[in-house]
Amino acid sequence: MPRTSDPKTNPQTGWTGVGQAWVLLSELISALAVWGGIGYGLDRWFHTWPVFFAIGMVVGYAGGAYLIYRRGFAPQSRPRKEEPRT
Repeated sequence: MPRTSDPKTNPQTGWTGVGQAWVLLSELISALAVWGGIGYGLDRWFHTWPVFFAIGMVVGYAGGAYLIYRRGFAPQSRPRKEEPRT
């Protein structure tokens, strides 16, 4: 059997889930950056450092954790069965 880097043809490679792991990590980091940035901007606008930044980081973490759960661990929806036509 020829060696290939395609995980579909060679499941013994150690890199099968690395792409998915990078997607999950980048979603968490981007959610924290976006919501933390929004909170930072609101703190600068209202001169209330670090109130909105902290709230933004918590919201960002919760949103990132939800995205990770939804993409990686949520039960997959089953395709609907088509009913016979009468």
